[in-house]
Amino acid sequence: MTDPESGLVGQPHTGWTGDKYVQYAAVIVDGPNAGCYDRCTLPLKDNGEPDYDHPFRCYSGSVHLIGYPEGYDVYELFAALGADGSPWHKLGWFRKLMGRWAEHMPGPSKQHPGMVAYYQTPQKRKAGIRTPIKAGKYLKKYFGDVLSEEEIQTYGIEWQQAFSPAVLKVTQDADEIEKVYENGPRSCMAGEADAFAGDCHPARVYAGPDLGIAYCGETDEATARCLVWPAKKVYYPKWYGDYHRLEMALEAAGWRAGEKADFNGARIQRIYNEDDDFYTVPYVDTHDWASDNGEFLVLGRGNIYLRETNGTNSDNPRGGCRCADCERRMREGDSIYVDSSDEYVCRDCYADSYFTCDITDRVYHDSCSVSAPDGWTISEHATERYRSRVFFCDGTDMWYPTSNFDYVTLADGTTYEHNYAIDHAFQCQFSEEWYDNEDMGQLDDGRVFAWEATRHLDEQFWDWKDGAIEIGRIDHPRQLELDLALAA
Repeated sequence: MTDPESGLVGQPHTGWTGDKYVQYAAVIVDGPNAGCYDRCTLPLKDNGEPDYDHPFRCYSGSVHLIGYPEGYDVYELFAALGADGSPWHKLGWFRKLMGRWAEHMPGPSKQHPGMVAYYQTPQKRKAGIRTPIKAGKYLKKYFGDVLSEEEIQTYGIEWQQAFSPAVLKVTQDADEIEKVYENGPRSCMAGEADAFAGDCHPARVYAGPDLGIAYCGETDEATARCLVWPAKKVYYPKWYGDYHRLEMALEAAGWRAGEKADFNGARIQRIYNEDDDFYTVPYVDTHDWASDNGEFLVLGRGNIYLRETNGTNSDNPRGGCRCADCERRMREGDSIYVDSSDEYVCRDCYADSYFTCDITDRVYHDSCSVSAPDGWTISEHATERYRSRVFFCDGTDMWYPTSNFDYVTLADGTTYEHNYAIDHAFQCQFSEEWYDNEDMGQLDDGRVFAWEATRHLDEQFWDWKDGAIEIGRIDHPRQLELDLALAA
């Protein structure tokens, strides 16, 4: 196992039951499974030491445990052990002898292209220090007892050729980009244009004005590619194909690796199908969404989805239904059903010309709405079929929901919303009914009444007043109104 003195030990781990463990990377170094590796979780014994006998009962061979720094992802370590690490990693003899080089984690040297970079000791691995060495010299030093001089020379040259700097090519030409995708490394966007649902090959959108493609090899037989922003000399390190040589070529040319944020705001070509309402776009490694500025698509926020693999922003670009208003094709989930007309409209048309009734929770055309207080939308249908849930205020000429507003009914049958009634009506203390303010009378003791309420009830009104005087009138139950002109 890794020398504990190096500081590289098993990483603490707590199981779902609360039990304590330590984790290592385990490499089988002999037997029929030599060259295999896995994550190894060891339970702790009562004395706090790992139980080294626990996991090995299931392995038919000796196991070498590799410690790694705290916070390090063990799967990154596996990448250094995997078959894609170098041309040697695929060879049977090299894998069977993994116990000799697992701690070294040999890989291509970035500072010295064509050479091997490896960790000489666990201490240097913890410090992140790789030592460059010629490929043949490395093989002779660590495998000289199993390889002949001729084999050492052959494998050494193979390594050198694999990791020598490649010729870097960068393009923003749509035709060239399409050929690279058609004939280059495999991916979900590789292949002929006919394999996709868009109007052309989706990779053509990378033809500027900001982004482009970096690749190695011939246009019709590219060995590696990645997405780049040429003006910034930034590449996105999601590789396809022989990434070692492409990465070295980019770095040798002064390019730097970028993150998603470095590609925010990048413009790509706008290829829009107006008839079917979709965009031709690839699966974009850097972003999920883009916006349309009318001339280009802009990576970042927006409503144009960039994670479909069919070459468009829609999972069903030529399917779905059309908007009843603008006749554009709608994606599944983007249509809205209009109850009043039994048809579907898109979200843009809904925002322009439709509403959802707060009473019925159904969608209607704006022409089917009635006047309602701010913040409420009510349909004609609701006023006809749901009268117990709405009322009409004769004072404001608006409909109100009974769930949130109170109302009063005047003596003549008129209905007022309660707040409107407070300002424009009063409750007669003689009849206890509501009347408009213009019908208000008042006694000198402060009580108010409605003149209309006293009509034909002179005796009752006289008794109710109980000696109080009507302000502005002669107090007599049978008083007569005379024309002032005649009286003069």
